[in-house]
Amino acid sequence: MGINTLPDVDISTSNTLLSTTTLSGATTTISAIPGAYQDLKVVIHSTSASTAMSINFNINSSATGAYATGYRTGNGFVGAFTSYGNNGTIQMNQGSTVASGNTSNVSVVDINNYSSTTMTKLFTQNSVYYSGTNYFNTSQFGMYLTTSAITSFTVTTSTGTFSGGTVLVYGVK
Repeated sequence: MGINTLPDVDISTSNTLLSTTTLSGATTTISAIPGAYQDLKVVIHSTSASTAMSINFNINSSATGAYATGYRTGNGFVGAFTSYGNNGTIQMNQGSTVASGNTSNVSVVDINNYSSTTMTKLFTQNSVYYSGTNYFNTSQFGMYLTTSAITSFTVTTSTGTFSGGTVLVYGVK
């Protein structure tokens, strides 16, 4: 290998659609996630949550279930970066109303080693949503502090109900 050459590395991944679920009510549960993949990707789009929208792995109510090391939100790319600690859920739109049925509303959550029973899980979450007057973005990263395999999760609004939206779950090889 010369100075200006890179080693052969296969960075391709194979995503397999595991489930498609329509959001309804105040909470939607996705369960029976198979453990045959390396990572998990959750895509939530066209949402219309009336207030804060969150995801909770394994329906865990423990305050130490997730540890988010950082959170950034803002209109466009303007906004503060905030650090916070123990939290049982991952907030995806931090309290902003999401304009009903806007196809631009999307959240993506990536979870590494979700099926491992010996490691904690790293996650990233990125969202773009329309509040009815402005577009906002959020980014978050952290750890799910358990060695339990993730086999289910809920998507919830803090008040009110979903009147639309779809959750796609992918297994990543």
